[in-house]
Amino acid sequence: MEIGEKEVIYLDYSATTPVLPEIMNTYQKVTKEYIGNPNSLHDLGIKAKELMDCAVGQMADLLKIKTNEIILTSGATEANNLAIIGTVLAKGKKVVE
Repeated sequence: MEIGEKEVIYLDYSATTPVLPEIMNTYQKVTKEYIGNPNSLHDLGIKAKELMDCAVGQMADLLKIKTNEIILTSGATEANNLAIIGTVLAKGKKVVE
């Protein structure tokens, strides 16, 4: 890099991230068998919520953190914004739009 050039760190694949075959197999199974909204109170929703809670528990165990320290977002952009804004605010800075 030349002096004065800025390094670009790309944080959002825009839904084009390559997927490992074992992850795709799991995704396909889950989308076929757990079709309920996990925030619903019907049987399909309860089944989906149980699976989601189990997955969050597994992530927490792997990361050696509490389950309430995991935040699920709707996508990469929301996750990136949460991380960037959270870091800025934690440092006592302001976000200017």
